[in-house]
Amino acid sequence: MTHSAAPTLIRKVLCLEERFNQKSYIAGRPEKNEWLATIGAELCRVELDSEEDTQRVRVVAERLARTEWHTTQQLEVIPYLEGTPAGTSRQADVLWFDQMLYVAQLPKAKLAKLVPEEIGKPSSVVTISRRR
Repeated sequence: MTHSAAPTLIRKVLCLEERFNQKSYIAGRPEKNEWLATIGAELCRVELDSEEDTQRVRVVAERLARTEWHTTQQLEVIPYLEGTPAGTSRQADVLWFDQMLYVAQLPKAKLAKLVPEEIGKPSSVVTISRRR
């Protein structure tokens, strides 16, 4: 690989997304968690230094406000690159896909760590700081 091809490869790897394997077992109905909707609604009001960053965070916040929580007994995800499967399936504890947050049946303490990490992924390229 040439040095000039590295940025293209990095962009492609950063576009890797995980999708829910529909064969995984899902029990019960999705739930609307008020705290997810509240955080999403509040983040929709954010104003950052650039309009581009503001819009990116607000898009994620709107999605979060509409997200439903679905507890599963088993959660399996498959990596995709540019819409094409790019690897083998693996077990996961949490997956935020579309407007559904899939979570494995885990202790609340573990979910308290994993859920914020998962919902923070789409906006992780933005550093949010206080405006002066």
